[in-house]
Amino acid sequence: MRLIESVAVALHQIAVWLHKLEPHLHQGDIDAVTYWEMPLSETMARFPPGPTLFSHHDYLDDDICPEGVADMVGYWAEDRILGGVTVFDRRPENPDEIPNIYFHPCRKSQTIRVYQLRDEQQQALFDFLLQDESSPLPSPLPILGDKQNRIRVDAPRALTHHHIYRDIWERRPLTIIEMRIFDRRPKDEPDYPEVGDMIRRINAQGGIPLPQPRPRSLSPPMREDTGEKNYRDRD
Repeated sequence: MRLIESVAVALHQIAVWLHKLEPHLHQGDIDAVTYWEMPLSETMARFPPGPTLFSHHDYLDDDICPEGVADMVGYWAEDRILGGVTVFDRRPENPDEIPNIYFHPCRKSQTIRVYQLRDEQQQALFDFLLQDESSPLPSPLPILGDKQNRIRVDAPRALTHHHIYRDIWERRPLTIIEMRIFDRRPKDEPDYPEVGDMIRRINAQGGIPLPQPRPRSLSPPMREDTGEKNYRDRD
């Protein structure tokens, strides 16, 4: 675990250093993109842009980070390179066991929950980092979760209830009102795979056939009467 934590912290700090590096080339162009706002109509509410475009949706409180906005960029870099912000089970149920590695991703088509890497995913990461230079292994990065990553926790409760974090200050806990809103949101299968299992089990008990995907081919079959013609041919 210490190896993975050292790698994650190193990537984070490199991104922090690069963000703070002066001078920034094309600073005017960067600011124009970062602080651009959509023209508003009378019925639209204004949401001011954030301090940087390189950010993770759950690590936006730059006022509690030692490096400020640069730490936001560091968490973003972890997610882009490793597959998620790397956090750890700081209080495992069995103190004799090695704490597990968790990822907190911010990617399209990925869960927003904090999930534990499977044993084979953790092993692939260790093998890649400890490999011999004479026999290089293919990179497993970024490691992305799927439905097989069943050990998951809600991000707001990961730190406060399950003690899953890297630094205790990294995220500000939600208020009671915010937690109530969070708990009432719809649950879908990408975030809660057990929801899909439950629906399929209920349908099977009720005799409802499971929908089958329509077979698709890369191209439509050729008709026998077309011969060797193609779309450029004319009658």
